[in-house]
Amino acid sequence: PSSWLSDSSRCGTGASLSASSSGWLDGEECVNTAALPFLCTKQFHARLIVASPSIPDDLRLHLLRSYAAHGEFASAPHLLDETPRPAPPLLYNTVMRAHSRRLDVPAALSFFAGMRRSATLPDAHTFACVLRACAGCSRPGAAKILHGIASSSGCSSHPIVSSALVSAYSKFLLVDSARHVFDGLREPDLVLWNSMMSGYGYRQMWLEGLQLFSAMLRTGEEPDDYSMVSLVSSFRDPEALAFGQAVHGVCIKGGYDSGDHARSALVSMYFRASAEW
Repeated sequence: PSSWLSDSSRCGTGASLSASSSGWLDGEECVNTAALPFLCTKQFHARLIVASPSIPDDLRLHLLRSYAAHGEFASAPHLLDETPRPAPPLLYNTVMRAHSRRLDVPAALSFFAGMRRSATLPDAHTFACVLRACAGCSRPGAAKILHGIASSSGCSSHPIVSSALVSAYSKFLLVDSARHVFDGLREPDLVLWNSMMSGYGYRQMWLEGLQLFSAMLRTGEEPDDYSMVSLVSSFRDPEALAFGQAVHGVCIKGGYDSGDHARSALVSMYFRASAEW
């Protein structure tokens, strides 16, 4: 009944929970309400069970997000087990995202394995979420396995999966793998260009970084502060300082040297060069 739904939704947060939310399956961010206090979440869950043997998926999503926000994962499997099959991927993604944000990769991967055993197929957001967790916890082996699964399921070409793969491989210093994914993209956005240049920066591959930067400019993509930071970070060899100084000139001309991140990267570049002399 709408009366007790309203009572539960006013339990300390002002978040509004309704018995229907049209279009929530269309994207990952369609339903984005604040989490209820934990006690209110339990009360709301109990009332839903009493009111109906079948909880609507939109309200099930609210519960999962609220439980996940409080780190209460014991109830998640029960909520998913009770969902009519196949369950929407968004329900699984909600829990995996919460595990990923806590950098609990084993839990995220275990949940991912359970999802694959169910009738629910992982979507692009599933792979991107778990790949980011692998990158945050330095799990290159797991990321490679996920890459293979994403490729076999046809999700690896999705922009958010490709972006997660490029970022992960770059952080793992697997720049060849990152570049392989990057080269398969039709129209990489600025974030992807920067991620790829960051990979070269980590490996001190300044020549490849310069070539990629030039390729980005030829496409008409305008660099930002992070582009310059990614590029400048690759100049750690004193012999490459002349090229670093040229990039410094580009920063001055474009006004990027006024940003704190770019300025810090330039100071670090000159400091490293002077230390080697």
